[in-house]
Amino acid sequence: MQVPTLNGFSSTVHLADARELVDGIILFPDWTVANPDATGFGNGSLSLEIVKGKKGDILRIRTDESLLFTADGVVFQGQLIARPLAQVRFANSGPKLAYLFMDGVFWDGASALLQRIELANSQVDASLREIAIEVADADRDVLKATVNITADMPPTPARQRAPKQAKIPSWRQKK
Repeated sequence: MQVPTLNGFSSTVHLADARELVDGIILFPDWTVANPDATGFGNGSLSLEIVKGKKGDILRIRTDESLLFTADGVVFQGQLIARPLAQVRFANSGPKLAYLFMDGVFWDGASALLQRIELANSQVDASLREIAIEVADADRDVLKATVNITADMPPTPARQRAPKQAKIPSWRQKK
């Protein structure tokens, strides 16, 4: 029994510009999840939760042609790989995402889901966020990790001042 591993893991993800959150930013594009004892992830799970955030923060899945969110759950390359866990209020977005992996899911399906998780907020805010990640494999071995999300505020444009009006000497003013 060995705990799953996160390859590419970093305890801090830094965004160069907090404005990226408005459209949503994929948090872990290069991370992969592996199961050292090779039992796969079927009947295991993936959950992520914002444990420290700002009002309006949501986690969601960014879909594309290879990973879709359907009424049945998450489909990767045409195969149903995960279903939302019942205790999660919203299936594909919110402050917490939790999925149960289907039988036959291995590192590629589990990694594809993790790599499509994004953080979004309609307000530009560089406050520190903290996200808890939990990955359970088919043997119910559990990896727990916490990731801090930091961001830089966009530069504030310099304010343009109106040109100073030249003072007209009193002897030249019209009376």
